[in-house]
Amino acid sequence: MAHNLIAGVLSFGGFLHFGESHFPVPCAALSYNAVLQAYEVDITDEQLHDAPFCVGDLEFDWGDRSREASIHKVYHTAHYWE
Repeated sequence: MAHNLIAGVLSFGGFLHFGESHFPVPCAALSYNAVLQAYEVDITDEQLHDAPFCVGDLEFDWGDRSREASIHKVYHTAHYWE
């Protein structure tokens, strides 16, 4: 059974790390590019607009299964607990 954990966090906006928005991304939505030696993600503007996020230093509630489910729904990936 493959596990699709939330593995990446995209950061947007802000200045000197103040006011940044953080978007958790499921591992299954990431793909590794060996040439760039980095992970890539193919996300539409609509997905990003609909995705749950937190701002600044606010904690993301990783234990909230409904919030995790909404992340997987936005990125069209399976839940790891199914």
